[in-house]
Amino acid sequence: MGCAIFLAARLAYAEIQFRRGTPAAVERAAGLDRFAPNAGYFERLVDLDPDHAARWLAAALDANPRSSSAWIGQGLASEQQGERAGQFDPAEHDLLEAARVDRQYLPAWTLANFYFRRQSQNNFWIWARRAAELTYDDFRPLLALAHAAERDPRTVIEKLGGGDPLLRADLDYLAAQGRFEDAQQVARLLLARRAAPGVFSETPRLLELAERQIRAGNGRYALELWNAVAATFHEGLNRERLDPEQGGVLANGDLLQSPSGVAFDWRLPRTEGALVAWQPSQLTFSLSGDQPESCALLEQIVPVARAKRYRLRFEYFTAGLTSPTGIVWDLDGDEGPALEPAEGWLAAAAVLRASRDTPGGGLGGRNRGSRGNLGKLRLLYRREPGTVRAEGRLELRHLRMEVL
Repeated sequence: MGCAIFLAARLAYAEIQFRRGTPAAVERAAGLDRFAPNAGYFERLVDLDPDHAARWLAAALDANPRSSSAWIGQGLASEQQGERAGQFDPAEHDLLEAARVDRQYLPAWTLANFYFRRQSQNNFWIWARRAAELTYDDFRPLLALAHAAERDPRTVIEKLGGGDPLLRADLDYLAAQGRFEDAQQVARLLLARRAAPGVFSETPRLLELAERQIRAGNGRYALELWNAVAATFHEGLNRERLDPEQGGVLANGDLLQSPSGVAFDWRLPRTEGALVAWQPSQLTFSLSGDQPESCALLEQIVPVARAKRYRLRFEYFTAGLTSPTGIVWDLDGDEGPALEPAEGWLAAAAVLRASRDTPGGGLGGRNRGSRGNLGKLRLLYRREPGTVRAEGRLELRHLRMEVL
């Protein structure tokens, strides 16, 4: 009984010394715990006393040969010092031993980095794949390393074992890096896994990529993504396929869903003195008379063919607005006629021409002709000279825009 009490007191005192956190105190703790050496004490000394790291790592492994962190520390130290004995590589040996005693993520990740530095491609992909299989949350460090080893995103996905979580993470990673062509390839892999038309969980992610492609001026990529998810359901509603060469180019023209402002959906600029309200099938614009003399009420990025003419058809009515209303449709600077007051629902149309000169449709992107053209359709208000600012309401519905 007395020996047990003495040992318990000794271990408690060792723990007190360890918690002091100084090199001398932790070394005293390690010495006090001689009957049941605590590898954690020696590993702590590696950080506190780096000049004698090799000694403390060896002591940690003597205390616990299954300490993967000690094997990793010893292996990395051997690598840094360049230790080798003929064909025997102590760094590789120790890191492999860490992976043998611990089949979790850190040893696999450490070996992937080790073989990357050694430019051992086969071994790198073995351990990178093992790390990918053990990753449950943040793939980004592994993806950064994998893409540094291999440029082609499809090869990276294949070598890392595929899997939907990996594909999603890689798409997000590549988009964040501005590698939009590579992100598009990963998006195609995700789309290829779609089982059948219906609810598609990747729709929001793909539409967000389409938005990024638009900002980058990659109109054709954005259009490909939009049309690829057109047959799927998002919030229970179909999205339209768009065809700038032969068909319609306006999305959500029936206003069946609230404008999201993403990709080719409607965007609602925030304008002081001009309010907009959506209800299924229509938009209502209220002008207070305090709005700017010139402002955009509604916008949509549209895929267009350069210099082609498009007919925009819509229905509207007004309340309180007088002629001239100052409200016009505009496609990249080409304006239609101003809307006239309408006391009841009125069918109207405007013919607008896409830009001749700017491949990106005036969006300021780095879009080239081979990537498709983007235009900006806007509903504008401008105070006419000699008039006061308009005050009243405009309601809008049933919009269509097709190539002529």
